[in-house]
Amino acid sequence: MMPERLHEIEFNLRLQITSMISAAALVTPMFTNIRTFEYLGVAELAGIKTLYVIIGSICLAAFLLRTWGAAYLSSYVVMAKDANQDKLIVAGPFMYMRNPLYSGDILGASAIGLALPPAGFLIMAFLLTLHSYLLARYEEKKMAVKFGEGYAEFLSKVNRFVPSLKPYRHSGYADFISRYSPDWPDAIMSNLYFAGLGGAFIAAAFAGYSPETIERCVYIYSFGALAVWSVFYMIYYHPKHFMGGKSRERGTENRE
Repeated sequence: MMPERLHEIEFNLRLQITSMISAAALVTPMFTNIRTFEYLGVAELAGIKTLYVIIGSICLAAFLLRTWGAAYLSSYVVMAKDANQDKLIVAGPFMYMRNPLYSGDILGASAIGLALPPAGFLIMAFLLTLHSYLLARYEEKKMAVKFGEGYAEFLSKVNRFVPSLKPYRHSGYADFISRYSPDWPDAIMSNLYFAGLGGAFIAAAFAGYSPETIERCVYIYSFGALAVWSVFYMIYYHPKHFMGGKSRERGTENRE
């Protein structure tokens, strides 16, 4: 088991660690021309284009899942350094899974890994999943101490990453759920980078005329989308939520 202090450090640096994992995976094409999708029997140009559209669509699905979860929190809570929450969110996607934001990360990263060399796929699919698992465990320990038996019941009824077919409902939260108002604009804007990644893969599938040009287009479009979103985030959301936005804190995850 990871010592508590290391757990805390990993959580506090989770964004930086996620970025490092992604960067390590994305540089793997520099060392080999073999791609993971080749092991799936995808070699012809038409098949590669179709696969890239599928990857882009999965990234868009991850964007929707993350947005759905973030709408019940706030970008401040999602990006906050500590894991202290003042409410237990049991509405929206949290009725089906405990960590929809982490699940979205795992889903999107695993799909992107299919376009990378096998080493890149393993880094994206395995290391990011392990990182998300350790973060979720850390949060669960904090939540269990704070919310006691109510959270213990939640843990026993709702899966960590895989959605349940039947929503979890707790009579004690019925009124809370009916009154809770998700913040969709905030959630959409704070997760647009995933939509940008999905759009980059789909656009590259149509713009490229060879496997090499498709891959090149993905990198250009993806980095362009991430750069635009990062500038927007630093100019608008960062000062709003980290300098003057703490008053907007709405409560908890089960969150990222």
